[in-house]
Amino acid sequence: MQAIKLLLIILGIVTSAGATTYEPEAEVKTSKELGTKLVVGTKHSPPLSFKDQKGEWTGLCIELWKQIALQLGYTTEFKEFETMSALLDAVKQKKIDVAASAITMNAERDAFMDFTHTFAPAHLGIAVLPTSGTGWWDAITRIFSWDFAQAMVSLIVLLLITAFLLWVVERRHNADQFGGPSHRGIGAAFWWSAVTMTTVGYGDKAPITAFGRTLALLWMFASVMVISGFTGAIASSLTVGQLQPTITSPSQLPYVKVGTLEQSTASHWLDEHLIPYSSYSTTEEGLQALIDGNIQAFVNDDLVIRYHVRASFSKKILVLTETFDPGFYALAIPLGSPRMKPINIALLKEVADPQWEKLWRQYVGP
Repeated sequence: MQAIKLLLIILGIVTSAGATTYEPEAEVKTSKELGTKLVVGTKHSPPLSFKDQKGEWTGLCIELWKQIALQLGYTTEFKEFETMSALLDAVKQKKIDVAASAITMNAERDAFMDFTHTFAPAHLGIAVLPTSGTGWWDAITRIFSWDFAQAMVSLIVLLLITAFLLWVVERRHNADQFGGPSHRGIGAAFWWSAVTMTTVGYGDKAPITAFGRTLALLWMFASVMVISGFTGAIASSLTVGQLQPTITSPSQLPYVKVGTLEQSTASHWLDEHLIPYSSYSTTEEGLQALIDGNIQAFVNDDLVIRYHVRASFSKKILVLTETFDPGFYALAIPLGSPRMKPINIALLKEVADPQWEKLWRQYVGP
C-alpha cells in the first residue's frame, strides 16, 4: 500500500512538471488577444528582404519574421517602402506594427522606436574597383611602368658597382680578361657580375687575384639575396595592378569620391566623420555608379554589398576584407508595443533552432 501511494505521488509530480513545461507563455497569450493580423513594413534590401520571382517577399529577415508569426499565430500583411527613412518614420508614427529589413540598431533610432533582440551582425563595408584588368595587354603595359623601370635600373646600378670594383682590382693583374681600355674592361667585369649573380657561370672570365676572388665570393653570397629581392620586386610591379584595389582601408575614404544609400547607417557614419558623399536610392544603383566611374568607393552594410557583388558584379567589383563600425540587425517595433516581449521570445527560439543556420547559408552564404 505504501508503495502504491509513493508511485502515485511520483506520477503526480511528473505530470505537474510536464504541464508546466508545455504551458504556453502568458505573454504569447496576451499577444494573441491583441489581434492576429499585423502590418509589417519592409523595403528591398537583399539578402535580408526582397521579392522573389513570384513577387512574394522573402529574405533572411522576412523568413525569420514568418517563423515568428507562425509561433504566435499572427497573419501578416507586408507593406513596402521605397526608402529606409520612410520605413523608420512609419514605425515612429505607429503606422505599422513591425519593420523587417536591413535595420541596424543605433542610439539615434532607439530614441523613437524599440528594437527586438538582434539576429545578425551588421558591419559597414567598402566596394571598390580594381586598379586595372588582368589581360595580356595590362601585363605588357605594366612592363613599361615606372615601378618596373625602377627595379631594373636599381639592378643595373648594382651590377655596375660590382663590375667597377672587380675591374679596379683585376685590370693590371688579369689584363687578358679585364684589361685594355676602361670601357672594355668594365664591360667584361659587368658581364662577369651578371652571369655570376644569375648562377649561369660560363667560366669564360674569372678573377685571379686574392682581392678579386674575395670580392667574387662575397658577390656570390650577396647575389642569392639580391636576385630573390629583385625577382619579387619585378613580379610585384607586374601583378600589383591586378591584385590591389583603388583604396585599401576606411582611412582613405576622405580622399576619394564616396557613394552610399541615403538616410542609411553608412550615411550617418560618413556625416559623423565629415566625409562628403553622393546618395543613391538602392545598392544596385550605387554599385553601377562605381562601375561608371562616378564614384571611387561605395559604402554600405558589408553583408548587403557582398550579396549584390556575388550576384551581379563579381568580375568587376572588389569588396574590401576590412569592415568597420560594427553593429547588429534587429526588428523595429513602435515604442511601448505590448507585442515586444512575445516577439522577442519567439525570435530567440528561432535563432537557436538548427533551421536558422540553413536559412543563413541559403541567403547569406557560408
